[in-house]
Amino acid sequence: MQSVLDLFIANCKSNCCLSEYLTVDEMLVPLGHAVALFCIFRISLQTKEEGIFAFCDAKTHYTGNIKSYYRKQPDGPYQSSNCPADVVLRLVYYLKDTKRNLPTDNWYTNESLAHALL
Repeated sequence: MQSVLDLFIANCKSNCCLSEYLTVDEMLVPLGHAVALFCIFRISLQTKEEGIFAFCDAKTHYTGNIKSYYRKQPDGPYQSSNCPADVVLRLVYYLKDTKRNLPTDNWYTNESLAHALL
């Protein structure tokens, strides 16, 4: 599943021109439901312990980057921190120094993230 997600993300990055207005948030899907993720494939999320962090263009609604997350991180190359500041930095790393606006809700907002994004 991760390889399909990686391919989708690569296509988003290479084919979408993002505006200066971006946003980061999470997508949670209730137990037993499936979501069609941007009409490409389906992901079934079984509990609130699984979800997707999404980085999107606030004007065009294009996806800039997404990261799946699990409360219990799997061992291996996809293991990563779910700390809010780490999530934002992983999502927007390729846009560093492009002078874009990135409003977030209070879960992601902290002083160390603000300094890292400057």
